[in-house]
Amino acid sequence: MGKENKFTKSSKTVIAGALGVGVLLSTPSLLSAETYNQNEGNLQANVEVKGTESKENPPKTDIQKQEGQKDQVETANSKESNQIKQEEKEKQGVQKESKTKADNLKVVEEEKAKQDVTNEKTLSSQKTEATPMNKDNILINTDGENGIWTNPKDLEGSHYVGPANEYAGMVVHLSQKMVVENTTWYQFCVGGKEIGWVESKLFDNGLTEVQSRRFPNDAINDAIVGQDTNDGVWSLPYGVSGAKYIASSNVYSFDTIRITAQAKMNGQMWYAFSVDGKHIGWIHDKALSNKNIGNDHYYIIIGSSNSHGIWTKPYGLACSKYVAPTSQYAYEMVKLVKTVAYKGTQWGQIKNEKGIIGWIDLTKATASVVPCGIGSGVGSVRGNLPSSHGIWTLPYGDKNAKWVGSVSDYSFQPVKIVQKVSTGNVGWCKIQVGDRVLGWVDAQTLVDRSIFEEDKTVMAENVNDHAIWSIPYGLEGAKNVGNVSDYANSIMHVDKYTYVDNTRWYHVSVDGRDIGWLDSKAISGAFYILQRSGVYHVSTNDTSHGVWSRPYGMKNASWIGSAVEYKNKNLELKMSLRLRYTTWFAFDNGHGGVFWIDSDVVSEGKVN
Repeated sequence: MGKENKFTKSSKTVIAGALGVGVLLSTPSLLSAETYNQNEGNLQANVEVKGTESKENPPKTDIQKQEGQKDQVETANSKESNQIKQEEKEKQGVQKESKTKADNLKVVEEEKAKQDVTNEKTLSSQKTEATPMNKDNILINTDGENGIWTNPKDLEGSHYVGPANEYAGMVVHLSQKMVVENTTWYQFCVGGKEIGWVESKLFDNGLTEVQSRRFPNDAINDAIVGQDTNDGVWSLPYGVSGAKYIASSNVYSFDTIRITAQAKMNGQMWYAFSVDGKHIGWIHDKALSNKNIGNDHYYIIIGSSNSHGIWTKPYGLACSKYVAPTSQYAYEMVKLVKTVAYKGTQWGQIKNEKGIIGWIDLTKATASVVPCGIGSGVGSVRGNLPSSHGIWTLPYGDKNAKWVGSVSDYSFQPVKIVQKVSTGNVGWCKIQVGDRVLGWVDAQTLVDRSIFEEDKTVMAENVNDHAIWSIPYGLEGAKNVGNVSDYANSIMHVDKYTYVDNTRWYHVSVDGRDIGWLDSKAISGAFYILQRSGVYHVSTNDTSHGVWSRPYGMKNASWIGSAVEYKNKNLELKMSLRLRYTTWFAFDNGHGGVFWIDSDVVSEGKVN
C-alpha cells in the first residue's frame, strides 16, 4: 500500500450506542488501511450487537486489540450509564422537589379555601337578621344546662346573662326569632322587661293558648282550690318536658289562690298560681272549685271554750294543722271570709285586723252573744264610780272570767272601745288605754263621750267666777275640788279636753300635779307663757309705769305701786307671758307670790 494510503489514527473513536455517538480518548497509533477497515468492521459489528463476537477467527493480536477496544467501549458505556443515572437521579430530585412544592401549594390552597368557607359562614351568620314575634310561651326547666345571652351564642359580641332556669315555669313573651347555624333562638321578655336570648329547645311546641293574666294583682284573678281532688301541683303543666311534681293540690284545699297565667297542654287547661305574692306552680283546672264554698263577709263573735280549736284547714283534711284554742280569741269580733261544708260540719275561715286566723267549727266555736255598734270607738269612764265595778278578762258571767281591777281607777279617763257584745240584757265593752288592753267592763260604766288629748300651757284669768271640778260640771258625780283664784298666777298645763253641753272643759295640772277640770272661759288669752330665771332691775324714771298683781288688761288685775320704787333693787325673774302687744315679766315678791312689770322698763343685770 502506497505512502499515501497510510493515515494517522484520530484520538477520537466513534462508538454507536443506544443513546447515540460516544467519544473515546486514546493514544494515537498508525494503522494500515486494511487494519482500519477490519477494525472498522468490527466496530460496526459491535455497534450493531453490543458484546457479540465476530464469526471469523481473527488473529490473536487482532483479538487482543479488539478485546482492548471492547474494554474501552464498555468503560465508555459504564461512564455514560453512570452519567445517565446521575442525570436521572438529579432529574428525579428536581421532580420530587417540584412535587413537594406542588403538594405544599395544594395544602395551602385547600386551607385557604376552608378558611374562605368559614369566613363566609361566619359572615353569613353575622348577617342573620331577627324576625319579630308576638307570642307567649312557658320556659321549661333546664336544670342549669342552658344560658341566657345578650345575642344568640354563636354571634360575635354575645355575652352570657345568666342561667335560663331562673325563669323555668314562667310565662314569658317571645319578641324576636333568629336562626344561627341551624339553631333557632328566641328573645324573650318578662313583665315588659327584655331579658335576653335562649335556644328554642327551651320551649314546648305542644303548649297552646299560653297567656299571662292582664291584671296579676287584681282580685278578679282569685280562685278557690277544691277538696280531695287528688290532683297535683306541678312546676310546669303536666306533659311538658321537664315538668316536676311539687305537691298535692289538697295542700291548698279551700285556699284562695291568685291565677297569674294559663296554658293548654294536650287539650287540658292548666293555671299558674301564687299565694301571698309567691309563685307556687301549675294546677289543673278541675282542681279549682267554688262549689259549696261561700264568700261570706260578716262579723261573728268567737266563744271562750277551750275544747274547740282553730285549724289551718277544716279538721279532717290530711293537710290540716292545729293553730290554737278558740278561747285565745274569746269574745273577739272577727270577720268571716269563707264558709264550707266538709263532712257534715259547717266551717268558717276567720280573720282580724292582723290577717287570717284560721278555720273554726261555726256550730260550736261561736259565742251566744251578738255584736253591738261601737259608735265612734272612743269614750270615757264615768266619774265617782264605786269600786265594785270591775274590769274582767271576759264578760262577767262567763265561767272563765277573772277579775282584773276596779274600773273606778280610770274615772273620767279617755278609753278606746275595741269590742262590744251583749250577753242577755247586759252590754260589755273591751277597753284599751293607750296601747294596753285593760279588759271587759260593763257598758254602763262608760259614757259615749270623746275626750281629746291636748298639750299646751295656759293661765287662768277670770279667777273669781269659776271653780275647779273633779269632772266637768254637769256630769253625774261632778264635785268642786278647788278655787281658780288659788292658781291666779300659776302656769297651768292642759293635757286633755272634752265638751259638755257645748262647753269646752280643760283637764289641768300645776307643777305636774293633777288639780281637776276647768271651764275654758276661765282661761286668759295670754300666750308665750314661759318659766324664766335671771336678775333684772328697773331702768326707767317714769312714774306712770306700774307694778301690778296681774298683767295689766287681765280681769281682776290691781295696781301695787310705781315701778320707779323698785329702781335700786335686784329683781328675780320667775315667768313671762305676752298679752295683746305687751310682754310682761313676773318677779318674786319674797312672800311666795309674784308681781308683774312691763318688760320695756326693766333691764337685765344687777344694780351696783
